[in-house]
Amino acid sequence: MTPMSILEEAVVFAAEAHRGRRRRGERVPGILHPMEVAAIVGTMTGSEELLAAAMLLDVLEETGVTPETLRERFGDRVAALVDTVSENRRPPEETWPERKAGILEAVADAEDLGVKLLFLGDSLSNLRSVHRRWRVLGDAAWRDSDQTDPVLQAWYYRSALAVLSEVRSYDAWQELNALVATVFAGVKTEMEELD
Repeated sequence: MTPMSILEEAVVFAAEAHRGRRRRGERVPGILHPMEVAAIVGTMTGSEELLAAAMLLDVLEETGVTPETLRERFGDRVAALVDTVSENRRPPEETWPERKAGILEAVADAEDLGVKLLFLGDSLSNLRSVHRRWRVLGDAAWRDSDQTDPVLQAWYYRSALAVLSEVRSYDAWQELNALVATVFAGVKTEMEELD
């Protein structure tokens, strides 16, 4: 029997970790988000480590898996990729904008380009989901989000585009840019004036 690749192991591990969990604000299984992130990342790279990190994206935030477990099972790079884009290492008392600013800073400072590709895949998948709800519900689409203020959401996604400018040549960045323009058309943020 041929041993599983790191990607295959990550798929099995993530599916088990997410068993029974639903995506917040939606009725779909929680595993679908990392699957979509992996599909997006797969349009930009064939790196099995990066695709494995995409599949494991939410296990630190959404399940009981620890960074040490990821390191032991999948190696230092995969664990570091997932940890860099996860909010699990942020102090729980931080506000939503503080947590998001911390993630944006971590992504901006990352030396591994894979962090940006992973963050791009995650951001695009999340905003696709928001866009689907927004088209049906309008501003009520935010009520099931961690952050219900569209002004703060606009600041975050516009800031993500800026942090990801290094990978703007990818179709995924272009799609994210188009969705930000559509979903947040006319939303002006005070935070942008401070940047």
